[in-house]
Amino acid sequence: MPDISLPSAFKVEQYGESSYPSALPWDVIKAVPFQKTDLVNNQIVSELSKSYLERTKSDISLKKYIEETNDLKVKLSETKVSLNESKRRAEMAVEDKKEAQEKLDTKVTAKEGLPVDDLQNLKDGYLREGLLILGDLVTKRFG
Repeated sequence: MPDISLPSAFKVEQYGESSYPSALPWDVIKAVPFQKTDLVNNQIVSELSKSYLERTKSDISLKKYIEETNDLKVKLSETKVSLNESKRRAEMAVEDKKEAQEKLDTKVTAKEGLPVDDLQNLKDGYLREGLLILGDLVTKRFG
């Protein structure tokens, strides 16, 4: 179980290797000796989790990612498609309209006097949030 769970529409039990009937059995290898470090401890993880939860309330990109993930969960859970052509066309029109709204670019550019955050340009919300959490970790540990 990860320390900070990012939103995902997929369940490991449903889509992971273990979901296949011919999955290999779980294997355990001999541990390698290592020295524990206190660079990442429960207090740091708690602070990182708190920062992430605060971003879920204020970060527009993260809110959008969470919304898209929830929409995908709903779509994946649907097991029926309407055969009524007019109803299906209406559903498709709603989806097309939603996609068109998402493509609208309203970001402030550097030419307008504000710096552009490169992370805002990342299309992968999962990667973006992971990098933000890593940035928080570096800032909390090393200032």
